[in-house]
Amino acid sequence: FVLLRIGWMAAATYAAALVVAKVANVPQTGVILTLGAVAILYTMLGGLRAVMWTDVVQFFVFTFTILIALWLVISKTGLGAGEIASRYAADRTDVLFDFSPSLTLAYGSWGLLLGSFLEGVSAFGADQVAVQRYLSARTERTAQTGAWLNLLGMWIVMPGLLAIGAGLAVYYAGHGEAVAADEALPTFVRFHFPPGMTGLFLAALLAAIMSSIDSGIHSVTTALVVDFRDRLLPQWKPDNDADDVRLIRTLVVLVGAVSVGLACFVGPLGNVFDIAKKTTAAFGGPLLAVFVLALFFPRSSVAGVFLGALAGAAVTFWLTFAKADWFSMWFWPAGFGLAMGIGLATSVLTRRREASALTWRGIVGQARRTDTAS
Repeated sequence: FVLLRIGWMAAATYAAALVVAKVANVPQTGVILTLGAVAILYTMLGGLRAVMWTDVVQFFVFTFTILIALWLVISKTGLGAGEIASRYAADRTDVLFDFSPSLTLAYGSWGLLLGSFLEGVSAFGADQVAVQRYLSARTERTAQTGAWLNLLGMWIVMPGLLAIGAGLAVYYAGHGEAVAADEALPTFVRFHFPPGMTGLFLAALLAAIMSSIDSGIHSVTTALVVDFRDRLLPQWKPDNDADDVRLIRTLVVLVGAVSVGLACFVGPLGNVFDIAKKTTAAFGGPLLAVFVLALFFPRSSVAGVFLGALAGAAVTFWLTFAKADWFSMWFWPAGFGLAMGIGLATSVLTRRREASALTWRGIVGQARRTDTAS
């Protein structure tokens, strides 16, 4: 989980900095460092309460800006929503839905369906960013309400972003402009948004990315303290709360610094979409496999789960470089499948026999059952 979330924060920071740098015409590295510093600072000072309440405010700012951006994109095309949808789909019959069984087909339907499903289940059921929020709720019902509200928010935000993308594709096609996918929105904002709206767009983008960074920093730090230090190295826990707080804040700074530093070097992995998937799949898929093995396969052994997760992560991480021509969403099923397969196989080979089976009566009884069956 720690590696998954650090990689995800690096990809998210890089993506936001790319847009801000393009719109504001400033150096991208400077944007990455500034975003990281601000997020680290208020996460360190405020803790979980600050992270969650700033996330709430940032969600409303981001949602409002999406609606305004969608209205501006539609108005610039001079077309209605129905016409935009029909023009967007007209030349993309084989792009919108393509179930060809190919690992190298970019945005193939099988890769998108399998990868998105596993990524979503992992995010809502195995990722500590979500789990820690469930556990911080006062009651189980409050946690359930929060999960449903999160899903509702996604159904507001994601269709809005998809509609903006379709509108931009139609707009640039109608004006004969060739723009890279990662630069389509920032270029449109820079040259076509009113001055005040440009500032609102940047504020919303910064809100969205800092919401992601602070959540990741807090959850990783909590995992390091509770799951590693307190369980495995309790002698490292300070004797008083003041020293403990200082140690935790130091961890916040270190986790944030590693994530921000990594964000400066992920650019060569591809476009923003590929970067996000390649930096998370190697660890997200095996993490989900650990939960599935624990919940639905009671005979799974500790050695099997551990070896499956480790081997799955290592092989998938190698695949992201060795199979660079694969569509990036396939790395999620690869990581999950490898971890599940190796975990189950190792569990069978290392399964402990019940103590009763090792007694004289157990051995004789098993021998008699074998003779009867034969």
